[in-house]
Amino acid sequence: MAIDAVNSGRYYSAASYCFGGNVKILTEMYENVSKRKLKQEYAKLLGEISVKEYSIDEREIKTIADLETYMIVKETYRRC
Repeated sequence: MAIDAVNSGRYYSAASYCFGGNVKILTEMYENVSKRKLKQEYAKLLGEISVKEYSIDEREIKTIADLETYMIVKETYRRC
């Protein structure tokens, strides 16, 4: 589904599919992991999100659609 969305230019939908899939996978992966390990992984992910968010800020916005997509993606990152 996500690949089909990317191929048709529906990037927000693709991101949503990926996010939902990742949540399901990570939930299963971390069911039997200690709280300490989860906290370490969370800290690592926050760092990775910061790096990705910076790369989003570097993209050129040329159209209203670019601006809308930028704002949606930024808001999604803030919710992480």
